[in-house]
Amino acid sequence: MTTGKKKMLIAAGLVIVAALVTVSIISKNKNSLIEVSPFTVELQDFIREVTANGEITSKKNTKIYAAVEAAVNEVPVEEGQIVQRGQILIILDKESLDNKLINAENAVINSQMAVRAELLNLRTAYSSAHTAKDQAERDFNRTAELHKIGSISDEELRMKEEAFFIASENLDSGRQKLNFREGRPLDDQRTSSFLSDSKIVENSPEVAKALSDLDIAGKNIKYYEIKAESGGTITDLNVDENSVVELGMMLAEIHDETQLVVDALVDEVDLSYIAVGQEVKITSDSFIGKELSGRVSRIAPMIKKINDSRVCEIEVDLLENPDKAARIGASASIYIIVEEKDQSPSIPVEAYFVEKGKKWVFYLEPPEGYDAGSAEFFTARKREIETGILGIENIEVTKGLFGDDLIIEGRIPGVEDGTEVKIIIDEDEDDTEDSTGR
Repeated sequence: MTTGKKKMLIAAGLVIVAALVTVSIISKNKNSLIEVSPFTVELQDFIREVTANGEITSKKNTKIYAAVEAAVNEVPVEEGQIVQRGQILIILDKESLDNKLINAENAVINSQMAVRAELLNLRTAYSSAHTAKDQAERDFNRTAELHKIGSISDEELRMKEEAFFIASENLDSGRQKLNFREGRPLDDQRTSSFLSDSKIVENSPEVAKALSDLDIAGKNIKYYEIKAESGGTITDLNVDENSVVELGMMLAEIHDETQLVVDALVDEVDLSYIAVGQEVKITSDSFIGKELSGRVSRIAPMIKKINDSRVCEIEVDLLENPDKAARIGASASIYIIVEEKDQSPSIPVEAYFVEKGKKWVFYLEPPEGYDAGSAEFFTARKREIETGILGIENIEVTKGLFGDDLIIEGRIPGVEDGTEVKIIIDEDEDDTEDSTGR
């Protein structure tokens, strides 16, 4: 063999050895790659549903309050009973109301007599004060004349002057009191004609009050029979035959069972999804196994704070009530489907992460010429996504991923953008699945 051929064989051998070494190194590097579990992006139907808890009540209810104070004679109805508008609910002691009317009539007469007596006393006092003032003035003037000729001392003159001053003050006081009772200005010198005594008595505050009480007592006679102001079911009855009702006391409450509603509180974050007219599913512990239909009929104009939450009141009309399953006072849950998405990309909630206010996943980029099931080494690529409806375990991806894309199922320490990884398949997965987890 020539020298040249030997050199060529040696060179070829070195190339083969180098290639084998390179393959060995690459193989060792591949074996040391981070192993990750892949997840295949699936297409899934999503439903956004707003839920809230509330209470079943009626759209129309009436509270009945006591207009008089009296003992209860009879209660011919009972709680839970259906009544008609105008039906007697409570019968009060009419005799006590009659007695109040009589007392009110006597109060008017007594107040009128008291005013007339006061007028007489004030006028008598005024007349006496006027006489006393005139007498004191005459005494003072006579004493002043005698003082001039030295028959009266300075002290006697001073005493007469002081008596005259006091008498004048008493007259002014008596005039003001009489003017006040007669309704005149306090400084009226009583020189003009004025109201008759009958008119003065009628206009006096105490008589006006007594006449008002008499009018009320007369009207209250008809309230001894308390009647239903609307038809429906008595849901609250606060009296019995041993009761005594007080003015303003709530006696009964009536609900119209033909117009049931659910009053519920919705969190403010869900409020933008709700509109009047939306269909509602209604469930309750009082009719387990049944689901009633309803419709949003009212959304309160304001949000209120309850404990640490901010909520808005909504009203849902019940559109059906078979076998009267829904009962006033029962708790209820409402479910409102506000958005539906068909076959949208879906990933586990734990598969994405947030950085600087944006959402990201690690997309598994396959090697060139990749065919499903033909490779186990991928490149992790950081990819921004946008999400939509949140399910129980998965979340909708509205931008950034498509069905059948492969992503890392969760964030793995050491994996960054561009990191080459080795995928592993859960041994518990079906044998028919390929190496990508499909």
